[in-house]
Amino acid sequence: DERVFFLYSYANTLSRAGPYFIGVFTGYLLITKPDVKISKKVQIMGWFLATFSSGMIVFATGIWYNLRPPSFVEVILYSALYKVAFTGGVAWMTFCCATGYGGLVNKILGWKVWMPLSKLVLLIYLLEPLLQISFIANFRSIQEFTHFQLVIQYFGFLCVSVLLALVVNLLIESPFLRLEELFFHPEPKKEETNGHANIGFENGGPVNKMTSMEMTTVENGIENRIENTEFYRRNIEDY
Repeated sequence: DERVFFLYSYANTLSRAGPYFIGVFTGYLLITKPDVKISKKVQIMGWFLATFSSGMIVFATGIWYNLRPPSFVEVILYSALYKVAFTGGVAWMTFCCATGYGGLVNKILGWKVWMPLSKLVLLIYLLEPLLQISFIANFRSIQEFTHFQLVIQYFGFLCVSVLLALVVNLLIESPFLRLEELFFHPEPKKEETNGHANIGFENGGPVNKMTSMEMTTVENGIENRIENTEFYRRNIEDY
């Protein structure tokens, strides 16, 4: 029953505890062992298991939709393990990329083109379901879905979601993040120094520590700017 699967497996909070703790454990390893050494054999085995587990979760359901329905045992195993298996593959990829063992995957994911989108990922994730629900709710008749139609809808949802996320980021998220920085992480005030702060004493006498100085004098209503280090040195010696 799809309703039972949604309530007790997909939408159940406890069923997502496994991925949550995998993420916590991965973050703990990255903090405590950032310079960990991984042998070639472990790398090959880890990448194979990560690709296999994540790939099986994504593509195994295609067999059930196209060839045969799943058995009761397959449904139980899939419902119990699909979140943990997929998250384990993502955790391995994250750990390898963060510790320098990502190789080509790290180069692709670390491409600077993704940086603007990385700031919009959460908003896209939050806005796209609302867009999909609004789209489906506006149907006035039964729709016949095809692969081509689904591909067009996918890219349409993606483009519109990115544009909406950009607008929300500029109008709401970025201003509030800036306010948070101002209130909770204020910039330290720079100490103002005057000319006397640059005067020190060495060998019992005053020494000018400035390499250059600019002084403004007013003579006969005319502002003259004088930049002369030797002039100040003589005045300091007299002082």
